[in-house]
Amino acid sequence: MQTSIGQGNTLVTPYHMCLIAAAIANDGALMKPYLVDRIENDSGTEIKSYEPVSYGLLIDKSEAAFLQDLMKATVEEGTGSKLQSSNYTAAGKTGTADFDSDHGKPHSWFVGYAENDGKKIAVSVIVEASGAGSKYAVPAAKKAFDAYFE
Repeated sequence: MQTSIGQGNTLVTPYHMCLIAAAIANDGALMKPYLVDRIENDSGTEIKSYEPVSYGLLIDKSEAAFLQDLMKATVEEGTGSKLQSSNYTAAGKTGTADFDSDHGKPHSWFVGYAENDGKKIAVSVIVEASGAGSKYAVPAAKKAFDAYFE
């Protein structure tokens, strides 16, 4: 029972969750992550560029579409509503994860993506021992989305 709600022995990293969110945003395609899209010299001439590479389908398009709808609803009418923006469309999942038996403040989670005019970005945010996902992780994700689509 605990695993079904992300508790107990469920172990994921923010990086892993970001890959999953990106795959959902990409209609099920799991993409190879990269940090640099191009290298330029001091005068701005491109020396080398890198293109996205797919590992393959993690889920099929219909499954991805279903999850996209659910994640968009989280932003449109749920715990991620602070992510609503006229600059992009956001989708995601908030989480509040207990992590100790002393009942301290839980970890605040958000995983999701935003897109506009073909540009997409996926993020995963964890704010340790802070409180609810909607209160701490969502505002951090909004800052990342706002900066990316500025």
